[in-house]
Amino acid sequence: MEREIVYFGKYPYEPDGEPVPIPWIVLEEYDDGSKFLLTKDLIDRISYHNVYESTVWADCSLRAWLNGEFLETAFTEDERARIAETELHTPDNPEADVPGGPDTVDRIFCITREDCANLFEDDADRAAKSTPLAVAHEGMINWWWLRSPGEYGLAPCAVFGTGLVYLCNGHYDERNISIRPALVLKPE
Repeated sequence: MEREIVYFGKYPYEPDGEPVPIPWIVLEEYDDGSKFLLTKDLIDRISYHNVYESTVWADCSLRAWLNGEFLETAFTEDERARIAETELHTPDNPEADVPGGPDTVDRIFCITREDCANLFEDDADRAAKSTPLAVAHEGMINWWWLRSPGEYGLAPCAVFGTGLVYLCNGHYDERNISIRPALVLKPE
């Protein structure tokens, strides 16, 4: 599927490189002109949580990093003003009886496995490539975190390099999986 690309914000794509414009794919466009964006590439490798314990999206360190350091460094003040505060619901994992946690309001976030099912045509449409920066951190090439709870509550779901959604059974503190942030961009 051919998707519209929007360049918004800047982030390094090379180890020790200067920030470059971030390409985002448009997942949906809303009636008010807002666009639901997901990075085209897997921009970095960040742990889902920095403490070895089960956690949900509302409490994970990745959420704090995306809405803190990443938001402040990747976007100018004017760009930050265009990023909508988005009310998010993270559904429970019914197959494993693992709770999704409380609803949140975020500006930058990971998508859910439900988003993966509803907003992509197939696995190939979901597949993405890691930037050289993400590859330099080693690990699972072209895998990316979702915010949906995984199989045992020890890690959230992830997407394989092939685009297949995986009910992870690893650990939250694994740094070997990449991030593919999402946001809702308000019209200018």
